[in-house]
Amino acid sequence: MHRAGFGMGPAEWQASQDLRVEDVLRILLSDSPKLTEKRAEVPDRPVVNRRNFMELSEEAKMELREDDEQRVIDLRNEWLYRMASAGTDVLREKMVLFWHGHFACKCPGSRVAMSYLDTLQKHALGSFRELLLAIAREPAMIRFLNNQQNRKGNPNENFARELLELFTIGEGNYSERDIKEAARAFTGWSSSFDGHFIFRRQQHDYGEKTFMGERGRFNGDEIIGIILAKQQTADYVASRLYTFFVNEEPDAKRISELGEVLYQSNYNIKRTMEHLFSSHWFYEEKHIGTRIKSPVELLVQHIKLFNLHFENPRALLFLQNALGQVLLDPPNVAGWPSGQAWINNSTLMLRLNLAAYLLQQESLDHASLPSLKAEGPSRIVRTLRVRSDLQPILNQFYGTDFKALEGKIKDALLATNVAVPDLTFPREQRESSYARKLIIRTVSIPEFQMA
Repeated sequence: MHRAGFGMGPAEWQASQDLRVEDVLRILLSDSPKLTEKRAEVPDRPVVNRRNFMELSEEAKMELREDDEQRVIDLRNEWLYRMASAGTDVLREKMVLFWHGHFACKCPGSRVAMSYLDTLQKHALGSFRELLLAIAREPAMIRFLNNQQNRKGNPNENFARELLELFTIGEGNYSERDIKEAARAFTGWSSSFDGHFIFRRQQHDYGEKTFMGERGRFNGDEIIGIILAKQQTADYVASRLYTFFVNEEPDAKRISELGEVLYQSNYNIKRTMEHLFSSHWFYEEKHIGTRIKSPVELLVQHIKLFNLHFENPRALLFLQNALGQVLLDPPNVAGWPSGQAWINNSTLMLRLNLAAYLLQQESLDHASLPSLKAEGPSRIVRTLRVRSDLQPILNQFYGTDFKALEGKIKDALLATNVAVPDLTFPREQRESSYARKLIIRTVSIPEFQMA
């Protein structure tokens, strides 16, 4: 559950007492009832095309931009809460986060962000082939990688280059000519002002192209088909899955095994993940508690464990910024660096003090943290104003002997098998707040950062 989800919350502990690994996998891989849900448009939201936008006053344009910026913030918050409350659908939500890193894309507008997220959600455990075809048509990706400017006679190679290097077959398996020819195939793939995919026929290059040894009047879909026909593509995607879900140190044998499953199943993501989580090697000691949680994973686990609700919608954006991972705003097309790159002098202090800021409403007082601005430019928020409820997690340990309580809490909250020093003194065992103290101290130690 640390790898396939975001750790376990109180409800999951209760529900999983008598389950075997096979039972949990069957639940996680079951078809999601949420797939039919669409993210609803806000009723009062105006649809603005290019003409009437240009007719607006500068003040009205600014107001519209600010309103859309807030909608993106709300969408991020909705996504974080959705990850925390996913229940049996948690693997799908973890896969959405993975694919967001794989198909890293900045989404400055709420309409394109919603469309991009819906696509990841729909295909997260489906077909990689269908996911790739859909992502290539996403307005957010088209704009981010400049395919909006990719026209016959003057091709822009950005999307074609990243398609090959980062999204599919990986460096060393294609030539510069392949990039140029692929770019020609994607000419005319564009998006409208209001965020919909458009194929601009007059801008498409219908000429003959030579790509990866094949010759024809290829379009973008056909280029993707040629790429997916290569075993190296399955191996590359498998390597990304392995380093995210298993171990950041690649294992060529296991990656080849995963790549074969992905390729032979016609890029069936669910079947590949089932193989990964069912394999004996996934549970080897060398993989347990070795992965540093990303900022988003850490935040979601806190929300999940303590039923957190942020009264200031911008507080979650502030925490993402301070920790180094803002959803829908990766640093570049390669996504976020992982592992030890998450940790520096600033982020480590915030990570270790996060529970105190969230649960005890302690002041954000150490110098490494930027200030959190409130309503007016002169007012500074030094606390995060968060509502929490620890009762469900405390109930899980109700009746546990005081001497056994620390061990039980550590077993429940920590993924690592490394021995952790005592977190309390014997004299604290009779205090009414003993269990609460233990929980907060456990999530505030370095070992909690590992999954």
